[in-house]
Amino acid sequence: MKKEGIPILEHIGNSPDMNAIEGAWMPMRIEITQDWGAPHTIELTDGAWRGAWDNLSQDKIRALVARMAAINTLIIEHEGGNEFHG
Repeated sequence: MKKEGIPILEHIGNSPDMNAIEGAWMPMRIEITQDWGAPHTIELTDGAWRGAWDNLSQDKIRALVARMAAINTLIIEHEGGNEFHG
């Protein structure tokens, strides 16, 4: 990429802000523990997470996708920094 003049990052960003699924984990976890208790087998855990994923509303998914656009804008405005929190 350097040869072609494409700028590269020396340190690739790793932020939960850039992970679209991150906003779904906590609501899914709350649903699982409220409805299932703490699943203690692979089978129960698999069924619980799949069920919670199936119950995730399209409105929530749309909100998570829209949030990504807003976060991308903030990251660009802050030139890659994460000072936009709090």
